This record gives sequence, structure tokens and C-alpha cells, in this order.
Amino acid sequence: MSGIVLSSSVRQNLLSLQSTASLLATTQNDLSTGNKVNSALDNPTNYFTAQSLNNRAGDINNLLDGIGNGVQVLQAANTGLTSLQSLISSAQSIANQALQTTVGYSTLSHVSTTIAGATSSNLLGTTTFNSAVANSNILYSGLAGGATAAVAGSTLGGGTVINSMACRPLPDDVRADWAAAGLEGVDGSEWDGYFDTVWTALGANSEATVYNRNAEVLIEGLTASGLEHHRIPRNAELFDDPTYCGYCNAGCQQGCKRSVLKNYLQDAADSGARFLVDCFVEKITTDGRQATGVKGRVGETEVTVEAPTVVVACGGIESPALLLRSEIGGPAVGKNLRVHPSYMITGVYDEPVEAWNGQLITVMSFDFQHCLGDSGFYISPLGLSPATWAGQSPWTDGEEMRRHFLKFPSMASWHSITHDHGSGQVVLGEDGRALVRWSMADDELDREVAIRAHTELARVHHAAGAAEIFTFHWTPHHWRRGEDFDAYIEQLEAAPAEEYTAYSAHQMGSCRMGSSPADAVADGRGELHDTRGVWVGDASAFPTATGVNPMVSIMVLAERTADQILAAA
Repeated sequence: MSGIVLSSSVRQNLLSLQSTASLLATTQNDLSTGNKVNSALDNPTNYFTAQSLNNRAGDINNLLDGIGNGVQVLQAANTGLTSLQSLISSAQSIANQALQTTVGYSTLSHVSTTIAGATSSNLLGTTTFNSAVANSNILYSGLAGGATAAVAGSTLGGGTVINSMACRPLPDDVRADWAAAGLEGVDGSEWDGYFDTVWTALGANSEATVYNRNAEVLIEGLTASGLEHHRIPRNAELFDDPTYCGYCNAGCQQGCKRSVLKNYLQDAADSGARFLVDCFVEKITTDGRQATGVKGRVGETEVTVEAPTVVVACGGIESPALLLRSEIGGPAVGKNLRVHPSYMITGVYDEPVEAWNGQLITVMSFDFQHCLGDSGFYISPLGLSPATWAGQSPWTDGEEMRRHFLKFPSMASWHSITHDHGSGQVVLGEDGRALVRWSMADDELDREVAIRAHTELARVHHAAGAAEIFTFHWTPHHWRRGEDFDAYIEQLEAAPAEEYTAYSAHQMGSCRMGSSPADAVADGRGELHDTRGVWVGDASAFPTATGVNPMVSIMVLAERTADQILAAA
């Protein structure tokens, strides 16, 4: 075949078509990739510039991812902070209750009488005396050495804020005695109705009562001795955690103690009542035989409240002192003071007890409640505080005290709360403040009950397997395993009255109610015999000692008195 000869024009047309095809291919590639420049051959400058921009865009995307992760972290932190704020708010509500309990107990006072013959090694002295007294809340036996310390709530909510929450009804025999004294209806259904109201308000229950090891050892000793024991109702919420209960007497760390801050005072606040805390009431003002108000002070600020009705509820020691300063109430003011003297005996055991842990008073034995006629005592465990225990222990020397204190974790501490037969008196000192006089030596039956309380508690410790037993007499009374236990009991029985130490958490009867103005401050309704509009609303109004923890009875009587006030208005 002969060669094909293309003319110049045809050749030009073919080259043009080839160039067009190449341009179409390039355009198609650009359209498919979305890039104007796809290789360095297309446009080196644009290609490398575009590549640099793409790399930077990738870096920016990574940075955005990091920012997104940071935002998520901040959102999580915000959620955590919100949760912390809720927790803080909850803690603040608990703290607010704690802040209202600025003082758990009244401060101890100083003895106003010098003990003759006392030395650094013998604080008992050599002389007896009959007028030893001390300020406000320390009671002395009237003999050198013997002493009873008194503790009472001095905070908004009173004793209900710092007590051990033991809820006990008033015994039937005591109710009968009160009715005979002129308190009509106390021995019948009327009292029962008030009791139900108080029991419900307190939320008293046994479900939240949990035995610690101290209580378990007591139960073992009671059972081995053939004695009964009873789980005690307490005014605690059901979520009460025993882990935090060892310091119950300083206020509830959990906010689960149903003190009057959570019922009666809360209801009063909701109804518009106002509270003036840290106020010392100096006197009740009157116009003849009618109350007109009170005068007091908060720090250096004087306070006057005008009111035709005044309810005295300062406790068994301060209520009579207020009436005495006000010069009202009659000849019985301050007399008939009952204190439920409590005696402690401690046992040292072979295994740890750690009596400072757990709920304080959870079990009781009432077998000795009437062991000496109408008088006697009941037994219960006791919280073990190093300061309290050391302060009441008989002193020998530092080395012996240290050896003894090292046994603290293995100690079980119990006490007997006695139903005192005799009585003391509240008077005013030269500064117009309360002075208390009470002596076990003044009543032989009270001394016999104290002896019996010590010997029976010692026997229960012995039955529980204690390796050592000791008391809180001024001079040591100590038994150790292997020694003659019967001889130890005889030693306790022979201890003189001036060697006894005790404490009182229940002061009552010093402004007692009754039908006769000669021996009662208030009538059977609770109003003073000699001054209209002044009512007594605390334990000082009790005609006699209750013989049991008085918190519930105080509140039941207050419910009754409140209705009497309304009826008299």
C-alpha cells in the first residue's frame, strides 16, 4: 500500500483533535477529583501551595478535635461541680444543726470551800464539813471527798440535742404517785394520749437500735447472772449508722437524732416563733400576782420581753434559780431536788471491746429497779470517753495511770442509774447564780442503793468473764482475776459514803407540782401557786423522781401543761 500523504491542513486538524482530547482528559480528571491542580506538572506553584494548605487544614481539624474533647471534659467537670454543690448544700444543712449545739454540756464550776488538810498526794483532806457547795452544775456530798458531777444541756433544744436518746415511758407506780400529789388524769387515758403524741413526734423505735461490743458483753454478763435485758427504743432515724454514734453526747454527726430541733421547735419556727439563743434570763417581772414578762441579757445587751404568760423551762437547776431571783414561787422553790445519781464500774476483758464505738445506751436491765422498797436502779452500758474516764479514776501516780490507761481498748463500762429517795436543794450564791446542795450521806436508803449498785454491777462483770474490775471511788477498789471475789464485794460494801463519786444527767423536782403551796411550787396544772401567768414546763415540775430516763416524761408533761395554758387563757 502506498504511503498516505497528509496535507498540512489535515495534519494541523489531527494535532488539534489530539490536544482537545488531552484537554478533555485533564478536565475530566479535574472534575472527578475536585482539584484544579492534580500534579506538579499541571502547575508546580499552585500544586505545592495547595498541598501546604491541605496539611494546615488537617492540623486545624486535629486542633478542633482537641477543643471538642476539652469541651467534653469541662462539661464533665461542670457536672461534678454541680454534684459537689449539692453535697455542700446537704452538709450545710447538717452543719446548721450542729452550729445550734454550740455547747454540749454546761461548764464545770469551781469549789467554793477549801478542804482542810488536803495535800498533793491526798486530796481528801482531814476535815468533814456540811456546807460545801459549788457553782451551777457540780454537786458535793457534804463530806470531804465524795462528789457528784451534774451535766445538763445548755443549747437550743436542751438535753434532747446531746442525750443518749433512751426513750422510756413513765412507770405506772410513779404515775399513781403524781396523781395522788394533785396532777389529775396522769394515771389515766389523758396521759396516754399525750404520750402517743410525743412518741410519734420523736419517731421512737427499736429498729434503729444496734448493740455494740460493750452492750454485747453486758448482755453476756446479765444472761450468765440469770438477769433479764431489754432492747431500748431511741428517737433515731432508721438510717442511723452506728459508726458515727460514739460521740452522740456531743451532738449527732449524721443529723439523724430526732431532737426537738426536728419537731417541736421546727413547728414553732414554721409558725412564726423567734428564738433568742445564749440569753441569760435574770428575772421574771410581775405586777402584783400577775406575770408581765422577763428581763435578761445576751452578752452585754439587756433584753426585755413583755408577756402575760411566762413558761419556765431552764432545767432542774436553773429553773428554781430563776424563780428565786424573781422572788416568786413560794417556800418550796429549790427544794426536793432529785438527781438520779449514776455509778460507773468498769471491767477489763481479754479481748478488745472498744466501748467508745457504736451506739451508747441500747440495752437495759430492770431487775433491781425496786430492790430496796420503792428505790433501786437499772443497769445500762455507757459510752467510754478517755477524758471522762481519766477524770473520774482514782489517782495513784503517773506510771500506774499510764499502765492502766493502756488497757482502755479492752474496757467495758456500764453504769447504774438510781432512783434516789432523798433530795437536795438549789439555792442562790452571792452572785445570784445557782448553787446545788445534795448529799448521799443525808439519806441512808440512797447509800444502801449506791452500795447495791456497785456490788451488783461488779457481779455482772465477774459473770461476763472480766479479768479486772474497778470502780471510781476516791481510793482504788480494784479486783484482778485470781483474787478473792467475795472479799472484793465485802470491800465495796464497806466503802464509806465520802469515797463515792457519781454523776447526774437528770435533775428534777426542784419546782415541783402539787396541790399544797407549802411543799409545791406549781399547782396540779403547772401554774405557780402564788403568781398567775407563770408556768413550769420542764423536769423541775416533777413531783418525784421518775426512776427512768426522763426525756419522754418531760415532753409528755409539757404537752399536758400546754393544754392547761390554753384552757386558762
